[in-house]
Amino acid sequence: TVEKRPREMMLRREFASAVGYLNQIFAEENHLNFIHWDFHKFAKSKSANVLAVLGAVASEALDLTGFYCSGKLINVKKRANLLSRTSTARDTTLVDLRANSGDFARIGNGNEILNTFISKEKELEFRQQSRKDALGYTGPCFQSGFLRTNCIDCLDRTNVAQYAYGFAALGRQLHAMNLTDKSKVNPDSSIAAALMDMYQSMGDALSQQYGGSAAHNT
Repeated sequence: TVEKRPREMMLRREFASAVGYLNQIFAEENHLNFIHWDFHKFAKSKSANVLAVLGAVASEALDLTGFYCSGKLINVKKRANLLSRTSTARDTTLVDLRANSGDFARIGNGNEILNTFISKEKELEFRQQSRKDALGYTGPCFQSGFLRTNCIDCLDRTNVAQYAYGFAALGRQLHAMNLTDKSKVNPDSSIAAALMDMYQSMGDALSQQYGGSAAHNT
């Protein structure tokens, strides 16, 4: 867009220059990726699909940065059923082994005590790992970067972009926790509507703070 009074063009130029300078200092794997996109101009087109474009940006960013997930048992329902069936009996713990002096009293010497203790420890670990394997378990994954949105004059457009990015991340997070079969959430689902409401409330709160009124939602 050609501005009569240069504002965004100047900001974009200086911002790109700053990013370029930082990338000269950072290692290649830590480089910043700067994307300049005229949201307002693009949205004027009748065939424009703003969320599709923002979703593509979010997908690329998530591929680069990853996201945090602590890991979770795959089959939650199966785990719940298993726990209900075994609620009257629990696995032996380290506390149990140390507290059960009768086991040690029947052992002849220190080496036998140690070997018995190690054997029980291995048996415990095997049972616990077998349970995890039966249910399925995903380990943790970590985030190594972030995606930032800057809009010079419109909080609404910033909030739309943030929603698109959050929506893409939510799909991957739910999939990583094995709560969904796909890494994308249906945009017409109830969880998508709940996420939209959350971002709208956040936008209104920020708009009240900066401008004294709710977001315009334009």
